[in-house]
Amino acid sequence: MINKYIIRGKIMFKKIMFMSLLLQSVAFAYVTYMPPLLEVPPSGSGKITYYTFTSDQDPTHINFVQIQIKGGFRQGSCNQRFAAVRYSENNKPLISIIMLAIANKTKISVLLNENDRYFGDRCTISRISVTN
Repeated sequence: MINKYIIRGKIMFKKIMFMSLLLQSVAFAYVTYMPPLLEVPPSGSGKITYYTFTSDQDPTHINFVQIQIKGGFRQGSCNQRFAAVRYSENNKPLISIIMLAIANKTKISVLLNENDRYFGDRCTISRISVTN
């Protein structure tokens, strides 16, 4: 009986934390940047199948959160397998959404920035949307 309440409590805690982090990320993104609403098709969408968080000590990918999604990316000459978010204060909401999508196995849609590349042909992510 007690185990049942502990399990329910853990599930409820995860849901509350997910919503709290998501609302914080959305609120921060809304306050810091309000782009015009354009209908731009995503560069790719799917569940995150691989991810890497790097530090400023990494010899090849400094301060990145690199992901791979099921279905890959499709935008111009960008790499179809990998894309990343550069770590910065302005990109914290994007990184939070990636972490939440990993934890909850949620499908995401991304928009790549072809003008910001790293490690050759890999493009950075400029927008992430959570899709169900």
